[in-house]
Amino acid sequence: MSSFVNKISQISIRKRLWLMALLFISSLFLATGIGLLNQFRHHEQTDDALISAETVTRAVDTARSAQVAFKKQVQEWKNTLLRAHDPELRQKYWSQFEKEEKNVLKYLEELRYYFQKLNLEVAVVDRAIEEHIALGEKYREKVRFLKTGIFATTFMVDASVRGIDRSATDYIDQLVKLMEDTQNKKFSAVRREAALSFWAILIFTLLTASAAIVFLFVVAFLTIKSITEPISQTIHIFDSISNDNLHNQIDEKRKDEIGEMWRALAIMQNRLRERTESLNRSNQMLHQTLQQVQAIKEKQDGDYFLTSLLSRPLCSVKSSHPALRVSHYIRQKKTFSFRKWNREIGGDINIADEIELRGRVYLVMLNADAMGKSIQGAGGAIVMGALFRSILERTKMSPQVAAQYPERWLKNTWSEIQKVFESFDGSMLVSAVIALLDVETGVLYSINAEHPHIVLYRDKTASFLHTDYTSRKFGTMLTNNRIEIFVNPLSPGDIIILGSDGRDDLMITDEQGNAKMNEDETLFLRIVHEAEGVIDRIVLGLQEKGEITDDLSLLVVEYVGAPSSSKNELSSHEHKALDGLEVRESQRQLILNFMRKKEYQQVIKFGNIYLERYPFDNEMMYIVSYACKMARDYETAAEYGERLRLRDMGFFKNLVNLADIHLQRRDFRRASELLAEAEELDPQNENIAKLRNALQSSKAGLSVS
Repeated sequence: MSSFVNKISQISIRKRLWLMALLFISSLFLATGIGLLNQFRHHEQTDDALISAETVTRAVDTARSAQVAFKKQVQEWKNTLLRAHDPELRQKYWSQFEKEEKNVLKYLEELRYYFQKLNLEVAVVDRAIEEHIALGEKYREKVRFLKTGIFATTFMVDASVRGIDRSATDYIDQLVKLMEDTQNKKFSAVRREAALSFWAILIFTLLTASAAIVFLFVVAFLTIKSITEPISQTIHIFDSISNDNLHNQIDEKRKDEIGEMWRALAIMQNRLRERTESLNRSNQMLHQTLQQVQAIKEKQDGDYFLTSLLSRPLCSVKSSHPALRVSHYIRQKKTFSFRKWNREIGGDINIADEIELRGRVYLVMLNADAMGKSIQGAGGAIVMGALFRSILERTKMSPQVAAQYPERWLKNTWSEIQKVFESFDGSMLVSAVIALLDVETGVLYSINAEHPHIVLYRDKTASFLHTDYTSRKFGTMLTNNRIEIFVNPLSPGDIIILGSDGRDDLMITDEQGNAKMNEDETLFLRIVHEAEGVIDRIVLGLQEKGEITDDLSLLVVEYVGAPSSSKNELSSHEHKALDGLEVRESQRQLILNFMRKKEYQQVIKFGNIYLERYPFDNEMMYIVSYACKMARDYETAAEYGERLRLRDMGFFKNLVNLADIHLQRRDFRRASELLAEAEELDPQNENIAKLRNALQSSKAGLSVS
């Protein structure tokens, strides 16, 4: 019996049916014809089911391939962001991104063909293709903003593209789910058709069994069994594959139609297994890459932590003078965690301390911003902080340095810092404001190296103290990098605010919800006005206006005021005469009267007293310098003249007078430099020509002697 069954199983289903039909041909010709027609229909349905199942399977495979390729594409975009600072790696990952993008489009186009073949709605595939193409255009639009070595662009681009792949992801996931649902429906249809065929053949067999009931029953039973069991096995294999079991044993040696179906099923299973294994290998490689990235980040955070330990003691604000109220704020953009510590690093630095120059107490202030992101900016801030601290300590310990006038001290400080940063060959630049505040008189001396302007809050109004830069950033490689010192008197109650460009770099959202970078530098003035110069309220006002996108540092000094006194020793008669003058203008007129009478010693004496009280009066400083020259005190005259030149390089009369002073001192090189500066202002001036002739004569006389 078993051998007979085996022989029957080797016969095709079509031949078995012909055998059954021949048994009934004599008596049931019509019934047999109807049975044959039904069997032909069953065979066609089976073939259609096989073709449809194969098409659906390929469509599912294509949809999943598109899904995998899209995930790789998104991952390569992230890799491009992570390696934006390395041009070679960035190009490598971007090329891989474009390769995966082409794969996604290829699979989606194939899926569109299957949708048409299966009579499914192709608009869903078209929409997915459109979303994917639009996503690629957005990525290309954003990748242009990546700048090599500038990490902030990485964070900016990452923030700007965050979530834009969601729509494309949803469409592709929808396609995969749609194809899986279609596959399940097709398989269900195969089951239903198989069941219907079974019952149709069974009923037909019962109706036609009258002629050869016993033999027909055996043949019918064997035929039904040879059909239903392979179909059940096929359904079981399909269920197993749908549950991710891709190692099913499939008999590929069978020679009938079932054997053809099983061979096709085996090919499908092998392809799915190969692609699943490939996906698993890719996931494993991705996991290893992520572990390597995490290790690199841990090392980087360690470097950041050590840098933060170095920079923290350099940034300090110290002042206990009752005439001053000093406060400061600093927040670096780059924050990180290292083990149990949360820290931040950046290029901003605040320093405030008290020093003495020529017996007077000055509050010295530094607000600086080193160019570069994260570790580069922090390195510049450390260099600036250490250098400035050494200058302060030297000033406190050296009587020679402490004997300098504030203009000279600022000039020498600027020169020393510039020389140090020039040694970096332009690779490290620092913008800064350095200022000295005379605690006794309230006079502020400042220089600005391409830094945001000092803000003055006075009488409930905020304004820029001055709007000119006096020099380029520290470290700029220029042959003629001049500086100019601003001198401004402060009144009790005045507040000055030094701040880095983080105060202006705000990302503001307009009424339409569009984000844009603030370009209005007067916005900070309005914030200071609303905050009434209070530092905590200023910071809160900045945060309310928009997102702070850069390092931010603020140094706020309120001048409470101190009684002024002159250290010059005068006779009681001279004190009485000077104290009797009620206003500053009257004091100036007294000195000018001495000047008209050419009583130069009186001009010098009362002029010194006047400048002790009002050191910001440039005109009076010129008068005293001229009087010292006429009194043949050339050293003092040169000191006053050079101080005035540092304040106002365009003061023509001072340049001519100072050139004459250095000519009298026989410093011909300096006299020639000053004459050249004066000639730039007024080339046709007769005094310049006279001094030029005198200079040539003096040089000639010196060479003859």
